[in-house]
Amino acid sequence: MFPSIQTGNAILFDTADTRAHDVMLYVIQIDANANSEYQIKRAMALDGVTYFVADNPAGAHG
Repeated sequence: MFPSIQTGNAILFDTADTRAHDVMLYVIQIDANANSEYQIKRAMALDGVTYFVADNPAGAHG
């Protein structure tokens, strides 16, 4: 999520807030082959659909 989040930054998130808001950052749980991982993504609303995208599309991410 560089440049928004840099190495060494602490992240605090509210697990009770489950409604996505446009341009806000979220912790997303990805389930793959019985292994879960967490990623930080930005919510982007387009035509009534919410997508979760990385700030650094050139970086190494899933």
